[in-house]
Amino acid sequence: VASNNGLGSCTSSYEYESAGLELVENSPSEILHATYELLNRHQEDSPQYAESQELVAKFWSLYYQLKPAPIKSFVEGQEPNIGSHFLKNNLHWTG
Repeated sequence: VASNNGLGSCTSSYEYESAGLELVENSPSEILHATYELLNRHQEDSPQYAESQELVAKFWSLYYQLKPAPIKSFVEGQEPNIGSHFLKNNLHWTG
C-alpha cells in the first residue's frame, strides 16, 4: 500500500496520521533489546543466533509477498535490520 500512495517517503508522523495511519513508537525495552542485538549480532556461536535468523528470514519472506510490491529500502543489497526480540514479541509479523 505504501508504495502506491507515497507513504513510503513520509518524513513526519503528521503525514501518516493525515493518511489515517497510527504511528506506534518503540518502547524503551524494545530499544534496549535492539541495541543489545546490534552490538552482538555477529556472535554466530550464540545459542539464540539460529532461532533469531529463522525469525528474521520468516519476516522478510512475508514482506516480499506483499501486494503491491513492498518498498525497497536497501543499502548495497543489504536488507535493513529488524530485531529478533521484537519479532519474538510480535509473532504476527512472522506468519
